Amino acid sequence: MSIRPPQNLQTQLQTNTGASVLEAEIFAEHAASLGHHGRLVENAMLALETGDAADQEMLLDAAAEAVYNFFVIREAVGINNHDHPIKFYNITPPILARMGAT
Repeated sequence: MSIRPPQNLQTQLQTNTGASVLEAEIFAEHAASLGHHGRLVENAMLALETGDAADQEMLLDAAAEAVYNFFVIREAVGINNHDHPIKFYNITPPILARMGAT
């Protein structure tokens, strides 16, 4: 009796189509954009923590704008739940209120 190896262990030749290459580039751009805007949120939150009390209003506005832009990018790529970044970046209720979130 001969034993045949499972078919799913055979190597399959995978060809890249133009669509799959384009999709990979789009996903890479999404990731780069999310990373860029995440760093902007980090910088804004750090500036808010270490900034002068006289500049608090300006820093809150800058942080709210950075967070808003980050959330827009997340929603554009299909990520609609923002609970994790709110906790991760320690986004405070005053920032969310300036964005119009309740």
